Amino acid sequence: MRLFLVFAGVFGALAVGLGAWAAHVLDTLLTDKAVAWVDTASRYMLIHAVAIFGCAIALRHQTTRILRVAAALFSFGTLVFCGSLLALAFLDFRAAGAAAPVGGLCLIIGWITVALAGFKRKL
Repeated sequence: MRLFLVFAGVFGALAVGLGAWAAHVLDTLLTDKAVAWVDTASRYMLIHAVAIFGCAIALRHQTTRILRVAAALFSFGTLVFCGSLLALAFLDFRAAGAAAPVGGLCLIIGWITVALAGFKRKL
């Protein structure tokens, strides 16, 4: 649970910083396409920081493997998806673009896993 709180905090702070930097500085340094990649990465990073935080809080009340899996998928997916977009934007590393779908798939499966955790929860 602590590790997921760390991920949530780091991703949240990084997302806000990247978003602000993209809005105020990057448009003069990067192409419009690269700025869009940074914007997308920061948006997805912030959304999934909140999702990871939610999983960590839920794990305090109900320690289940499925919630840990969801938080892990969100963490890995955020690293891969957002990291690949940032590598495209800042490094023009085209091969990184191939990793984005893998990260995106992890994020999607993470959300499905959260839904499954809801169905499995005992009332």
